[in-house]
Amino acid sequence: HIASINNPARTLRLWSGGMPTAYFIENGSGQTKTLRSRHMALGILPPELFDPQTEIIEWETACQLFFCSDGLTEAQSPAGEMFGEDYLQRLLLAEDKTALFPGIVAAVETHLNGQAALDDISMLNVLLP
Repeated sequence: HIASINNPARTLRLWSGGMPTAYFIENGSGQTKTLRSRHMALGILPPELFDPQTEIIEWETACQLFFCSDGLTEAQSPAGEMFGEDYLQRLLLAEDKTALFPGIVAAVETHLNGQAALDDISMLNVLLP
């Protein structure tokens, strides 16, 4: 994902390629917008086929933007069960939006139960005023 955030104008310009779904979460209403990758990952297509089209999202009240790598959703428990996108979405709907990021970190640590992840787990949570 490549994002350009303009706080004074309350707009987000997003280009998504080859990444797991990102989430735009309104803190007050709890409404969540899924931001799926619309493009191939960078470096897959030749330069002349690159599509620079971006998605523009506007917001009015405090929101959060959540990105993660596939290492999070594909993290396996000692029993081989994946963390999964469904579980991540349930965590994103938690009522306490101030504890969103720490809650996801705690959930994946519990899921892994001391076992090392098979892939890197990268997460980014951006708070938008």
